[in-house]
Amino acid sequence: MRLLEFKISRYHEIIKGIYISESNDWYYIQNNIVDYVLDGYKILNKKFIREIKEVREDCFDWKVLNIKYKSYHNQMPINDYLTTFSYLQKENKLIGLGLESEKFILVGKIKTINNKSFAFDKIGTNTQHLEVETIRYDNIRFISIDTDYLNSLELYIAQSKYL
Repeated sequence: MRLLEFKISRYHEIIKGIYISESNDWYYIQNNIVDYVLDGYKILNKKFIREIKEVREDCFDWKVLNIKYKSYHNQMPINDYLTTFSYLQKENKLIGLGLESEKFILVGKIKTINNKSFAFDKIGTNTQHLEVETIRYDNIRFISIDTDYLNSLELYIAQSKYL
């Protein structure tokens, strides 16, 4: 197991997670949001990574997460932008996008994709439809998937269709 800390351009907070894989464009990690909590996955755009530190095996965080870490994780293709976003579109799950500001993420689903950008159907915190926005791949600092927050919103949306 490799536990990594990433410094992202223009972000104050460090993103920390267990290394799963990487490509020329991305790092794919199981997200360690705080202390010993693993919550979802992050796909980090290498273009915006300013520094990477590996947490030493003798650190307490590493020891606890190594015991807790499950080798099973969501395998997804991260070869390039089109492959990654095609997969996410096909899955039709809510994703979170981290852009320039670390103060918020955009939540929604991918509607259509092309070579340099994609149409993103955004929803608000109360699951209200906001708008469809075109986002360039090279503006994305990270993608969040399968977090408790996103899965909870999806559950609410599914339940509210039957109310």
